[in-house]
Amino acid sequence: MQAETVGVHLLLLTEPSTIAIPGSARVLLTQGIQRSVKEAKGELYATHVHSDHIHVLMACKTDDVATDAIERILHTSAETLELVEPLLTLQTEVHVTLLPPWHLEILASFIRDQTEFHKRFTVHEELERVFLPNMQGTAAGSVIASSN
Repeated sequence: MQAETVGVHLLLLTEPSTIAIPGSARVLLTQGIQRSVKEAKGELYATHVHSDHIHVLMACKTDDVATDAIERILHTSAETLELVEPLLTLQTEVHVTLLPPWHLEILASFIRDQTEFHKRFTVHEELERVFLPNMQGTAAGSVIASSN
């Protein structure tokens, strides 16, 4: 029996939070994420690079595809930030939320609307309101993993 496709949402935070991701880096980060997911054989649903964090939403057919895509995204994003803004790095903790396939398009809409969302809420409020409540042992749950 083949495993069902799983949705993977990544939330990458930058540090220090006082330095914004430059506009030129946002384009390069988006392109690097697109390339990373494609090379890993995943399907990118949405990505959004905000001033202090990055959302990535993708579908993966296997755990190996998800692992490969995440590793590629982390590596490419870290390299891009180092090139464009050496004082800015990714935090070592990566917020990962696993989702059923039917939930992908719902969350994709939320990610595409990040600019509006962050007119009202910070990224830390977003974590508390949207992603951390899922950690309570449900089929769709969040984990915080270290990228080290």
